[in-house]
Amino acid sequence: MELYNYLKLISGVVTPLGLLNDKDKVVKLYIDDNFFKDPFIIGVHPNDNSATNWLNVNDFVSIIKNNGNEVHLTKI
Repeated sequence: MELYNYLKLISGVVTPLGLLNDKDKVVKLYIDDNFFKDPFIIGVHPNDNSATNWLNVNDFVSIIKNNGNEVHLTKI
């Protein structure tokens, strides 16, 4: 229920791009710092699990930060 309330996504189609649906900017993104090594590419679903978008990780983080959500780098 909370997943849908915050991100407007249902179980099985969760993607970090769902943060773009987070109107209240409640959800924080934690991303492994290994994505910031060559080739700097991350694959994410476009709010649907039938496709994958490949993005430069720096562009992806900019999209999420520009939306107003917090982004934290971590070692996983």
